Amino acid sequence: MTRAQKAQELSRRASANPPQPSPVCCTTRGFLWDDVILYAPHTQWNANLPSAFWDGPVVHVIPGLESAYTKIAGAL
Repeated sequence: MTRAQKAQELSRRASANPPQPSPVCCTTRGFLWDDVILYAPHTQWNANLPSAFWDGPVVHVIPGLESAYTKIAGAL
């Protein structure tokens, strides 16, 4: 799968799964870029499970990513 195909698939999943966190930025010509996506352990790419965190640009979302990671790690 190419980068463009992955970006399109991520965009499709974000719109198909409204309860899922979705990015508030970083779309150029329909492609997502500079995003951070965090999935819980054992989440599989072919599953439509929501991400635990999805936002960007990376430089601005580190605190939120750390918070989501801490929440997941605490649940293990």
